[in-house]
Amino acid sequence: MTEKNLDFLDKLKSLLSDFKIHNLNLNAKNTILFVDIDDTLFKTTAKVIVEDKDTNEEIKQLDSMEFNTYKLQPNEKYNFKQFKDSKIFNDTAKVINSTVRKLHNFQKTFKNAEGYDHNKIIFITARADMNDKNIFLQSFIKAGIKVGDKSRVYIRRSGSELLNDSESIHEAKTRIMKEYLNSYPYEKAVFFDDSKDNLKSFMSLENEFNNTEFIAIEVSSGLLYKWSKKKK
Repeated sequence: MTEKNLDFLDKLKSLLSDFKIHNLNLNAKNTILFVDIDDTLFKTTAKVIVEDKDTNEEIKQLDSMEFNTYKLQPNEKYNFKQFKDSKIFNDTAKVINSTVRKLHNFQKTFKNAEGYDHNKIIFITARADMNDKNIFLQSFIKAGIKVGDKSRVYIRRSGSELLNDSESIHEAKTRIMKEYLNSYPYEKAVFFDDSKDNLKSFMSLENEFNNTEFIAIEVSSGLLYKWSKKKK
């Protein structure tokens, strides 16, 4: 198959996946969007380094997708230095257009009248605090994300918000989402993430918030898919 045909198929897949979620209705009132960052909004070259606990020697490197499911061995520990480096993030971050287009559409509701004043975008990342906040935010600004409006757009770094050593990133993300859902009776909650485990955890929250419509969007290879609990 020629490169031209492959390019056409990629564009067709993108259009079909986008069509499948056209009914998200991101113009709705009382809506909150939760959005993962790595492999959901941006693709970067940053890796989590797995090291030997005793010698600090590097064992392997993990991208964010691999990190989501990796289980540390008793002799291993993580080194997140690349994920704390704002320059690496800003220099290498490539926008995932399918996600950004949806966020741009949703941001338009910020200008609407009564009923839209609680609409928010909350980015929830596994990253901890970055070494230069302003450089980190430049990538969002270049992508047209209104991070300057902190009342509407906010970034939560779950890697820095763990309650204790036993709380996982996965549990911290869910706890942060519950915090927002408890703060206001949202009619709709949408979550964009590349991790099936995170999406499953998000959808389980609908048992606690019966008056909120939950929609999970899986981001895979730059495409968006409406996710359901039936998926594995």
